Amino acid sequence: MKIKFFKRFFLRPMHIFFDAYREWDFSRAVMMMLLLISSITTIQAQMADQRAEYMQNGTQNNYMSADQSYYKATSSTGNDPYGYGYWVTAPPLETLSHAYQSTRNSVYKDRMKSILAGIRKYNLYGAGTYRNDYYDDMEWLCLATLSCYKATRDTEFLDAARTIWADIKTGY
Repeated sequence: MKIKFFKRFFLRPMHIFFDAYREWDFSRAVMMMLLLISSITTIQAQMADQRAEYMQNGTQNNYMSADQSYYKATSSTGNDPYGYGYWVTAPPLETLSHAYQSTRNSVYKDRMKSILAGIRKYNLYGAGTYRNDYYDDMEWLCLATLSCYKATRDTEFLDAARTIWADIKTGY
């Protein structure tokens, strides 16, 4: 596989490049080489995007709760929504914000909003709030909601970050 890729995307274009250099002027040869480099970079980026999409969908399909509001600790179906863990929601939430920022796919924004609603719904420390007894957990979530806001410019995420930050400031 790697040899075919190398021959197809490197050796063959290099041959074309050198033919261009021999037959055309130097500027055409340079343009041809820049086009080649640009094409390879685009192909690699597409492959990375496909892998990222595959990972996002796998995580969603295997670990998302039935009501789409929190990630389960395991892929089994019998997880308790109140034992989901407050702080472990922040990293996937931030990952979704990066996915949205890269793709602008509204599916990711919908997932972020659903998770934020799930935090309020299943929060053992204060139903309907983001409050928590552990300030470091709230700080992780605050950073994640800021990342969501930066990606989407949706004020729901900024309001959540401000609410969490206000509660954090009451600590000592």
